Order: sequence, then C-alpha cells, then structure tokens
Amino acid sequence: MNPEGWLCDACWPAWPDDAAAEQEERAAIQGEGITPALVPHQMPPSWSDMVITPTAGARCRCCDGSAWWTEATSPKGWRCTCCHPPAGMASTDYRNAP
Repeated sequence: MNPEGWLCDACWPAWPDDAAAEQEERAAIQGEGITPALVPHQMPPSWSDMVITPTAGARCRCCDGSAWWTEATSPKGWRCTCCHPPAGMASTDYRNAP
C-alpha cells in the first residue's frame, strides 16, 4: 500500500543510508560558501531536515531527477518531484528548490 502518493515503489520506504546522504548534502551546502556545489551527488527521494535545501548538484538516487519541492507553509521536508509529485496541491501550496 502506498498512502502517501509515491509514484516510484523503489522510493518507499526510505533507504537505510539516508543519514549518510544527508551528511553529503550538508557538506555540499557548506561548500557553496566558497564554490558552488555543482558536483552531482545522490540524495534520497525525500528527507525531513529543512536545513538541507537541495543544491544544484543534488540528484535523486532513485530516478536521477534534479527537481525538488516542499510545502509553502509549514514545510515537512524536501521530496523529489518525479518520485513524489505534489499531486492534488495548488501551485501556491508548495515551492520548488532554488
């Protein structure tokens, strides 16, 4: 059963190494202060740490997509647009990663 609307069965449930991916994204974000983190790196299809905003090099490790979204108000985390699209939400209810 897939109550949260994931399009990709491989994305759900979360992979066991999500913590390692979040650390990699944190390092990429910190590297942006000097040089933009444009090196492609894999991220889980979703994560809840809002401090970790997807960088330009963040790719979904399931579909290799690079588009991410979160709720516009009271964000719960970032999700891959291909694997877990904001289906049924108005465009004003979510925002895309910069």
